[in-house]
Amino acid sequence: MASAAAIATAAVNSAVSMKDLTPSELDKSYISYSDKEATFDEDGLPTVYDKDLIAVYWKREKNALNARWAEFVKLSVPFLTRLTTLFITEGASNMGKHLAILQDSVVPFETSVAISQIESELGGPLNTFFTSISSSPVASASLAQVYKATTLSGLSVAVKVQRPSVLSQVSKDLYVLRRAAEVYQGLIDRFAPQQRTDYVALLNEFAVGFYTELDFLNEGRNQERMRTLLLERGVRGITVPRFYEDLSTRRILVSDWVDGVKLSTCPTEEVKALTPIAQEAFLVQLLEVGLFHADPHPGNILKLNTPGPNGEKLALIDFGLVAEIKPKDRDLFVQAIIHLANRDYAQLVDDFINLKILPEDCDRVKVIPLMDKALSPYIKGGGAKTYEQELRKTYGMDDSMVGGFQAMTQDALTVLNDVPFSIP
Repeated sequence: MASAAAIATAAVNSAVSMKDLTPSELDKSYISYSDKEATFDEDGLPTVYDKDLIAVYWKREKNALNARWAEFVKLSVPFLTRLTTLFITEGASNMGKHLAILQDSVVPFETSVAISQIESELGGPLNTFFTSISSSPVASASLAQVYKATTLSGLSVAVKVQRPSVLSQVSKDLYVLRRAAEVYQGLIDRFAPQQRTDYVALLNEFAVGFYTELDFLNEGRNQERMRTLLLERGVRGITVPRFYEDLSTRRILVSDWVDGVKLSTCPTEEVKALTPIAQEAFLVQLLEVGLFHADPHPGNILKLNTPGPNGEKLALIDFGLVAEIKPKDRDLFVQAIIHLANRDYAQLVDDFINLKILPEDCDRVKVIPLMDKALSPYIKGGGAKTYEQELRKTYGMDDSMVGGFQAMTQDALTVLNDVPFSIP
């Protein structure tokens, strides 16, 4: 397996090395960002995703890009090989544990560096803005780390400080990955032409989102916008921390401190009781207001240690990645949910066509039965265990595990080979 991965990587590496440096086109994006006029950081990189300005910068840095690509290959092959081995030997659940360990193992940078960054960004000594700040970060992630501080007016706040030189690193990585995506797209077009997902376009959207995450002023404005929208819609049980724009910059974000724990660390029964609160909040975002928090991992949904003044039990944090849905698409989402609930798969195919997940010329005779098999067990509800039980019944796995798995595998191959779905 490792040998096959190395051979495949060598082939892709050779193709990528010969690719011209072409930055990502950006015809449209769902990412929510307020400032679309590019300025420049101290290294001359644009602070807003702009393909032409990025191209000008990195064409001067071709050697640095090639060196970064070589480093990416060196690190990724052993990592992906190990993940594949874990999946085969230990299963998906244990592989998820290893990924969680990876997520929580980001090395923090020195607090002295963070304080220098705060003082440089805000334009003065630390004590002119805060009376105290924690001696070490309370959280550390790939793009930033967070400190607990007290403002001059006595408010407890979270101060999010961006990692030094992260814009240059992100820009470089996105640029070399664009070359890899073009090679991958060529392989898909050649060997699986029925699959119509435009992976280069997906990478473009990913690039815009990643780049936007580095603008903390945009994050704070999205945070305040979401706070206002949820309050206006009367969504109860959940809070969004206030954003303090006068203490924030593109690299520093200050907002209310939240005392809470990750929802994923709570007992199962407690999570079940809190789920309807989060469910309503996200359905309002997706289907009613069209502005949604696009990164709801366990670290971003906190169970409050003490209920808020209006009975809030949850807090939603980290609005670096927020997206918007147009009214027409929201209407299509609602239609699809109704058709799904009613098991009207013929109409659901039309919904998927209108959402550009399926093409207009798709084979309904093949698609509709597969939808029935895949979605009917899900509609019954009851969580993952119930879904697994229903799926086993559908494929007769209780009687013949071998025959059932063969039937399910055949359906999966039919989806991959004959159903031309795409990710918009």
